[in-house]
Amino acid sequence: LAEAIKSDIAGIKNAARYHSERYVLLRDDKVLSKEVAFADSEIFDMFTLPLISGSLETFADDKIALITEQASKVYFTDQNPVGEILSIVDDQGVSHGFLIAGVLEDQPQNSSLKFDIIINFNNYYSLNEVERNDWTRLIAASFIQVDGAKSSRDIEQLMDDYVAVQNEARPDWKVADYYLTPLAS
Repeated sequence: LAEAIKSDIAGIKNAARYHSERYVLLRDDKVLSKEVAFADSEIFDMFTLPLISGSLETFADDKIALITEQASKVYFTDQNPVGEILSIVDDQGVSHGFLIAGVLEDQPQNSSLKFDIIINFNNYYSLNEVERNDWTRLIAASFIQVDGAKSSRDIEQLMDDYVAVQNEARPDWKVADYYLTPLAS
């Protein structure tokens, strides 16, 4: 939804998809189930996710990952993980290596964004064998940042066009409407 909104509706400053699932993460003899987040790079323009080391510059690359401080300690102990490889094992048992580009502070307990590793959203399609424009799969959230000139109500009305698309794709999961919830005032 976020991708369609950004390309179709004027007045959107940023749009980011966000979804997380548990996957097996693998490094040497450390094999653990961890929370993997998929997100568009705009997430870093919209939310405060402090970077301890490394860089966010290459996050748009599909083979780049950022990990939390806690995950860094689990997989790399006291070693700086930037430049190291951490693998995600998909449901078919295929291992996908990701270059660690940075370490993020752990999220606060009250955060809605919970993950151990975050990778570019494009990886959601390949790891889950999903087509890019497949509206049958539901993701956790689409975040949009509005350019102050357009009202939230105007954007919500324009988003009504996507209700029919979603309902046709998932007749078993009907959507009545889409709405915006302000995260800051």
